[in-house]
Amino acid sequence: MMAAKSYCAEVLLLYLPFTMPYITHGFLRADSRNSMGFILLYGKKNVSRYGFRHSVLEATRRPVCHVILQRCAGRDMLDDAAAEAQLAEADELLTAVGFVQYLPRRWAKPGCEDKFWQGAAAGMDVLAFGLCACTKLDGMETTNTGDLSVYLAHSADYEQITVSTVPAERTE
Repeated sequence: MMAAKSYCAEVLLLYLPFTMPYITHGFLRADSRNSMGFILLYGKKNVSRYGFRHSVLEATRRPVCHVILQRCAGRDMLDDAAAEAQLAEADELLTAVGFVQYLPRRWAKPGCEDKFWQGAAAGMDVLAFGLCACTKLDGMETTNTGDLSVYLAHSADYEQITVSTVPAERTE
């Protein structure tokens, strides 16, 4: 069995239009360990290019060693081209400060790659929770909604947030 590296905090920043810089600023200064991971939402409407860049850059200025970029879904999402442009910009910013993309939408400082996600990509059984979470157990794969509004409204109701349950693809 593969051991997973655990991070002291993984945070989904929602890019709230008015409070976002304050949330980021205060939280990042509250933890001085070099083991923090972040999940940043990209492709969300009503977020300026400056606001998005600011969030990515703030994460890189702190003791963050792992970043996941999660695409916004549902009525709040940007079109594919605009979302891909944000993802490409985040890739440039992260790469410029020494992060390496080791899986799609996952970056880490060298040596900080998340063994859990590497195992999941290799076909390991995974129990996952949250927005867009994908659980793979006993040959089945269950995926949660990527629509933030639906997830927040029904997060305690498994049936409401599950969008698919299908046989898992085998990796040999």
